[in-house]
Amino acid sequence: MDSIFPQILHPLQQLKIYDNKLSGDIPNQIFRYLDNLIVIFLHNNFLRGRIPLFLGSLRSLEILDISNNSFSSTIPFELENLTLLNVLDLSFNDLYGEVPIRGVFSNVSVISLTGNKNLCGGVPQLRLPAWIRAPSKKHKRSLKN
Repeated sequence: MDSIFPQILHPLQQLKIYDNKLSGDIPNQIFRYLDNLIVIFLHNNFLRGRIPLFLGSLRSLEILDISNNSFSSTIPFELENLTLLNVLDLSFNDLYGEVPIRGVFSNVSVISLTGNKNLCGGVPQLRLPAWIRAPSKKHKRSLKN
């Protein structure tokens, strides 16, 4: 059965599974045969977990909308490599940490990060709090008398 998936899924250019009640994590394996995707609409579901790193390898991707879910992770820096990406909507999730600054992230008119209260950094036009690198923890030896 695994041998039929490449034949069926490889030509797929649009994945539109939005406004449903899909829940859970998105496994990286789902994109294994979807390397020709141009559009991904997964908005308005109950998806959670990390944004799959594998999305960053979908070089033909032009539109990615995973808004209005419950993703709770950092934004993968791999998304900076998607040179054709011209719409990125990550709004209304529970994303946190530093926002990338290269690629699509350098053009604030094509990205939406609204509703993610714990994001920082990014290009100045986003007006997010500055990203402050946590000081490294130095190991202290306790001296016993």
